Amino acid sequence: MSGSNTFTGTTTVNTGTLNSGANNTLSSTNVTVSGGTLDFSSYTESATGTLTVSNGATLKIGGTNSLPTFTTGYSFGGTSTVEYNGGAQAITGATYGHLVLSGSGTKTVSASSTVTVAGDLTTGGLLALSSDATNSASLIYSGTADGNATYNRYMTGASPNWHLISAPVSGQSIKTFVQAGDNSIATNDIKYGLGQYTENTNTWNMYTTGNIDAAGNFTMGQGYEALRTASGTVTFTGTLVSSGSRSITRTAVTNAGWNLIGNPFTAFLNGNTAAGADNFINTNLADLDASFANIYYWDLTTSTYLPVGLSDAAYRVVPGQGFFVRSKDGGSTVDFTAAMRSHTSGTFKSAETAWPEIELKATTDQKISTTTIRFIPGMTPGLDPGYDAGAFEQDPAFGICTRLVEDNGINFAIQCLPGYESETFVIPVGLYAGQGSLVTFSAVTDNLPPGSDVYLEDRLNGRFTRLDENGGTYSLTLIADSHGTGRFYIHTGQVSTGIAEKSPKAVTVISMPQYNRIRIMGPVTLPAEVKIFDMGGRMVSTAWLNHETDNEVCFEPMNPGTYILLIRSGDVVIKEKINWVR
Repeated sequence: MSGSNTFTGTTTVNTGTLNSGANNTLSSTNVTVSGGTLDFSSYTESATGTLTVSNGATLKIGGTNSLPTFTTGYSFGGTSTVEYNGGAQAITGATYGHLVLSGSGTKTVSASSTVTVAGDLTTGGLLALSSDATNSASLIYSGTADGNATYNRYMTGASPNWHLISAPVSGQSIKTFVQAGDNSIATNDIKYGLGQYTENTNTWNMYTTGNIDAAGNFTMGQGYEALRTASGTVTFTGTLVSSGSRSITRTAVTNAGWNLIGNPFTAFLNGNTAAGADNFINTNLADLDASFANIYYWDLTTSTYLPVGLSDAAYRVVPGQGFFVRSKDGGSTVDFTAAMRSHTSGTFKSAETAWPEIELKATTDQKISTTTIRFIPGMTPGLDPGYDAGAFEQDPAFGICTRLVEDNGINFAIQCLPGYESETFVIPVGLYAGQGSLVTFSAVTDNLPPGSDVYLEDRLNGRFTRLDENGGTYSLTLIADSHGTGRFYIHTGQVSTGIAEKSPKAVTVISMPQYNRIRIMGPVTLPAEVKIFDMGGRMVSTAWLNHETDNEVCFEPMNPGTYILLIRSGDVVIKEKINWVR
């Protein structure tokens, strides 16, 4: 049947071929192709209902058309075939059985579209996927893929805005990539704005006019840094990849194990558990350094490497995106599995995590550094691989971090502790800043329960400052360089309100280890509480004081040593030190 056709009511094609001719009007409630072929070359879109293709039937879309619009969508059975066989066409975001591309023009998946092929994909070398500043096209196929595809990856340019990239196809020539005019890769004398990170020397190695002829193709799963002269897209062309693996090394003398890898797919890569049960971190947890078992991505806004781990909200790596991981001792191999692929909108990370958290910030007149503390049921005061995130190549001139309550000697950008109400913690804070620096501490809290207070302790000055309300800040000018922990601590938990400062009224603390008691003599304002911490910052005992001038509390520590007492009396905190030796 050919010529101009009007499809009304419910139209069914069971056998043979229904040819569309030049013009068609779709006003059907449903169109079902349960056998044979429905061949559209052009049509007027006014369809309602559902378009169904099943039982090995074929739907052909010709001309410059995409799929006809059906208000309740499409149903393409796993054995059915949809073939785009016209000129330049837009591939409609949908789940197809088999998808075949043929004809004379490029078939494009827009930046906001997701395409799933349950069966086989034949590209005919005509497939192009797009991205822009806010969205990236995503393609997943489950069968075989035949033919080349092109992915146009958007990048901001100039400033300079360096990006971490990874080829989302296999077989793209590096020389062709850097020399293609439309890619606008920056050049500086003999250097191109494209390079690799070398783990054993902790250096970037740029491609040059002298080595570009021997550069070969982009390596599957490897990351690169790239710079465009202006914002726009770079083009990768090659065969599609559905799974693979990438070796990672740990050979450097200092700061060993950092490897730049990347998403090898034309789909998003599930980074963590919130993104999908099959995800990169969980799959490769045993292959990564346990203190750094996160994905570290380059954030253009802050010009820092930020970690994403199992405590974060859903994170899916964009097609064409590179990121760092740190290998375990001896090196290993990380896997990219087909089950890690997913569809999403946007470019990077979903909304923030809903866990209670404290983001501690330190600022100078030129720099900002942050570290995060999260409270999650089931976590421990020690190392929780995949949840705690060691700090990435910290700026030695300025930065902050925390140490685990049960310290393992590593600086952390993210520390996860048990649920907020379960314990009170004292968390060591590391500060790296030079002599004469004016440093201001502040905090942003999220989802902390009512009545929860966050104090910063400066042990050198004997001061406690509440940071979680009324824009609380603590500022100081360093009289000497600061290189790590030992001075600053975050106190967390459900405590009394009020700005805490050292009391002007003296108290005397007497340790009586032979009686397993501590005597506190001097004026206190009731209600008053004493909390006792070991030198690692872990709270080991707490008690309420009952008298205004003379109190004794029971104390039976596991080990002899030095302990810190914090006596919260009214709206002030008194800090005293005791030696406990039997």
